[in-house]
Amino acid sequence: SLWTKYDFFVYKDELYAYFYTYYDEQNFHEIYRLEGDKFVYHSDMIANIIASKTAFALINQKVEFKGNLYFATGYFYKTTDMKTAENINVGDKTAVYDIKVIDDVMYILCSERITKEDSSEEFRISVKRSMDGIEFEEMFSFTYPVRALSFTYANEHFYFGMGYGIRAKQLYDENGMVLSVKNPL
Repeated sequence: SLWTKYDFFVYKDELYAYFYTYYDEQNFHEIYRLEGDKFVYHSDMIANIIASKTAFALINQKVEFKGNLYFATGYFYKTTDMKTAENINVGDKTAVYDIKVIDDVMYILCSERITKEDSSEEFRISVKRSMDGIEFEEMFSFTYPVRALSFTYANEHFYFGMGYGIRAKQLYDENGMVLSVKNPL
């Protein structure tokens, strides 16, 4: 079986392409950089990251902020050279699924799985912000039966796309819900 996925990064005004191939039970993760009119091999940075996949794409979101490229895979990473990536811990058992930069502030969408006394689970959803990409402060949080997989900010509201993800063991009524939280920046 053969299948391939692509994704693009723009970092420091250069275009990079992430290329993933699965063939004959082998995985290949490579980063290419556009030079002139062709892509040339740059690194295997992605092969060395950890992902907690909730979608078919390995990388949920990526943004350039304060001279670094940040990306979310369920884990939260930073790179300065597209060759190595540093895992940033924003809390024990806290997954990061989306990133936005709004008015020179970085916001990250976090989710923490909580097992309740009856063995069912819910998720603590939070939005954290950073002025420098190093220190993060929590703005607000709420609990919900499924994760928040994406978010945006408009009209003085945060909007959240809710869903369990591709590894759900059952169907959830809350999959596909859009939630709104009024929170002026």
